[in-house]
Amino acid sequence: MMSERILNLNKEAMQYLRNDECDKALDTLQQAETLLSGEIKFASALEYARLTAVTFNNLGCTIKRLNKLHTSLSYLRKALKLELTTQTHPCEVAGTHLNICAIFSQLDRHDEAIHHALAGLKLMETFAASTASDSLTKETETHTDTHTNTQTQTQTDVNMVTSPSVEVDTTTTLAIAYHNVAVEYEFLKDSQAALDMYNKGYIYASSSLGSDHAITKSLENGRKLASLALEASTPRGLKHVHSSPRRSMGKPKPSRPATARASSHSERPPPFDPSARASLPHIYGQQPHRMRARSAQRRTSISL
Repeated sequence: MMSERILNLNKEAMQYLRNDECDKALDTLQQAETLLSGEIKFASALEYARLTAVTFNNLGCTIKRLNKLHTSLSYLRKALKLELTTQTHPCEVAGTHLNICAIFSQLDRHDEAIHHALAGLKLMETFAASTASDSLTKETETHTDTHTNTQTQTQTDVNMVTSPSVEVDTTTTLAIAYHNVAVEYEFLKDSQAALDMYNKGYIYASSSLGSDHAITKSLENGRKLASLALEASTPRGLKHVHSSPRRSMGKPKPSRPATARASSHSERPPPFDPSARASLPHIYGQQPHRMRARSAQRRTSISL
C-alpha cells in the first residue's frame, strides 16, 4: 500500500537523521513528499492528511538540522495546521509546538517561542493528567470486576495507553516543555516564572526520567542559574541600612557583581531543541556531548 511506503520512507529518513546523514534524510523525505503530491488515491482524506503531517514534520526537523530555519518553520507550521484538524495524538501536537518554539527561539522571536512552548506544555499536562486518571479508573475496574471479558478488555486498554513507546514520548515531551517554557521566560526577563518552571520540571523529570537523564540535568542546572539570577536582581542595600555610622560614611563598598553564569544569556541552556521526535535517542542517548556543548554556549529551547 502507498501509505505503508510513505511511512517506511519516513522511518528510513529518521534513521539517516540519527546517523547524522542529513542529506540522505532530506532526499528520502522528499521522495515521500513527491508521492503525496502525486495523483495517487488514498483510503481517505484523513489518512492523506495524517501522512502529510508526519512527512512535513520530519522535513521541518531535518531542514532545521541543515540550519535553514525559515524553510523548516514553514514545514512545521503546515504540519501543525494539519495535526490540529486530524485528531493527532496530543503528544505529537505538543512536540510540533516545541519544535516551532525552538526555531523561534533561535530567531530571537521569544514572544512567539513562548506562545508555542506554553501551548505544548498545556497539551502535555492535560494529557498526562487524563492518562493518570484513566489508568487509575481502569486499575480499579480490573480489581473490582474479576470476571472474564471485562478484565481482559480493561487490561488491553491500559497497555495501549501505557505502552513503553508512548510512555517515553509522554514523559520526555512534558519534561522538554517545562524546560523550554523556563528558558523562554528567562529570555523575556521573568526570572521568577523561569525559576518556578525549572523547579516544576526538575521535580517531574527526576521522578519520571531519573536524575542522570540529560534533560533532568539541564533542568537542574537551569534552576540553579535562574536562582542565582533572581538573587542577583534583588536589591541588597536594604538589608544593611542599619550598618554602623562609620561604615555608612565611608566609601560605599561595591556590591559583589552577579556571576556571569547567573546574569548572562551566553550560558543560558538552550530551550531544548527537540529536532525530530524520532531523533530523540540521537539527541539524548547516542551523543550526549552535543547537549553539553550546547549548554556551554547558551541555554536555548530544545526541539524533539
